[in-house]
Amino acid sequence: LRYWLDGLLASPDFVPALKRAAWLMATCVDETLLDGPRAVSLAGHAADLTQSRDAEALDVLAAGYARAGQFKQAVATAHSAIAISPTGGCGP
Repeated sequence: LRYWLDGLLASPDFVPALKRAAWLMATCVDETLLDGPRAVSLAGHAADLTQSRDAEALDVLAAGYARAGQFKQAVATAHSAIAISPTGGCGP
């Protein structure tokens, strides 16, 4: 996580780093790394930068919302991710 965050200091709009850092903050098994509100902030920035046209960014944002306890927003965002996913949420 530290490396992704360090990279964001140099390039705060680098979408891959935003998504990876947010994913770890939302889903990591190491509870010391979990930070739902920050995951939402980073993933939300990634979604904004991609104009919410990146299914992965929306998926990460949904995970962040869930970690932050915002379950209705998590479900709605997950549905949005599925709707724009090239596979419709079925497979890679």
